[in-house]
Formats: sequence, structure tokens, C-alpha cells
Amino acid sequence: MLKFPKVSLPKASFADSFDKGMNVVLTNKDFLRTASVVINLNSYRRKWTRAAIQKTLTTLELPVRTDQEKMLALLEKLNHRLEDLEGRVNAQH
Repeated sequence: MLKFPKVSLPKASFADSFDKGMNVVLTNKDFLRTASVVINLNSYRRKWTRAAIQKTLTTLELPVRTDQEKMLALLEKLNHRLEDLEGRVNAQH
């Protein structure tokens, strides 16, 4: 459990009290370490979930995002080439 030092704040505005309280929390090394671990675990969880889904889709021989992106790029390239060829044919006639 995190232990924060007690801060005695003089009677001031809510904003001042809030700023001082947040400063104490956000500069506490235990809080920062815990926040860092939580953020890193969430990143790893997302990475592992994506990898598991991609592996499952690949096993089922379904297209995954990278395959779809490659296919779309190839189709776009083919479309440009067809437009170029149509332009050449129309220019010749």
C-alpha cells in the first residue's frame, strides 16, 4: 500500500490545495513506479492480445491486418497501372 506524507495545507483556495496535493502524489516515487508498471502491463497485454488474434486468424487461414494492407496496396498499384494503360490506349486512338 502506498504511503503518502501528510501535508498540512493552510486554508487556501481549492485550486491551490488541489495543486499542492497533486504535486505530492505525482512526485511520490512509489506512485510513479506503480503507475509505470500499470502502463507497461497494459501495453504488453495489448501486444499479446493482438499477436494471439493474428496467430489464430493465420491458423484458420483468414486474412490478417497486414495481409489486408498488402493486398490493398497491390490493388491500388494495379488500379494506377490500369488507368495509365487506359490513358495510353485512348491517346493512340
